[in-house]
Amino acid sequence: MIGIFKKGYIVAFIILTNVYAENREVNLNTNFKALSFNNDFQDIGFIEGKEFHSININSDILSLQYSYTGKPEIDFVKIIKQVEPPNKLQISINNRNDAERQLAALSDEYNKLNLQLKKIYEPIGNEERQPNSSELSAINEINNSLQLLSEKISKASDKLANAHGEYLKNLLKPQNPEKVEHKKDSKTEVIQPKYEAFAKFPIPTSGGSYILIFNKTPNGVTISPINDAPGVFPFGSYQFFNLA
Repeated sequence: MIGIFKKGYIVAFIILTNVYAENREVNLNTNFKALSFNNDFQDIGFIEGKEFHSININSDILSLQYSYTGKPEIDFVKIIKQVEPPNKLQISINNRNDAERQLAALSDEYNKLNLQLKKIYEPIGNEERQPNSSELSAINEINNSLQLLSEKISKASDKLANAHGEYLKNLLKPQNPEKVEHKKDSKTEVIQPKYEAFAKFPIPTSGGSYILIFNKTPNGVTISPINDAPGVFPFGSYQFFNLA
């Protein structure tokens, strides 16, 4: 019975050890600088633990050096900008612009029909005769279209006048509502920006320092790491990167 108990104890110990190893977090430390291969990347950052760190990635300037300690893969993310809904003034401006475009389009169509009508009447006047049946049919069709357009232009003019009046009304109103100030609480967490996945960099197990070259491709953003350990690229020397 004693031997069986010891064997079971050893098996339980091994299981607990494996569970501990699986749940244990592996944190790596590395330093890095960033550079873009093609274009500048705006509103970019990386996640360290639960904290967001902003970073500038330019195509012609090497970034500052950043230190990272955390899981074996750095998550670079892009901030999702929150688009504020338009206020009443902006809505009235948009409505007025739409009304102006509609009235201009109707007026342009009206002028084109008048030009067609003028071309039909021109030879008739030169020959001092009455329009024939074909010409008369075209004249009647154009006149009917002009009548319909006149009604539409009248409604569009009224719509523009109303939109302009609404614009003037909102122009005199304050558009920035008073902000409600919330009392600061030491227990309140700092609100992190919303973001989406941008790129990932698996850190070598040895850690170290790197220059991360960001390259935008049709399949996403890739990262090419270049060793930047002390002594590899001493001050005053040149280093050439072929990323073609």
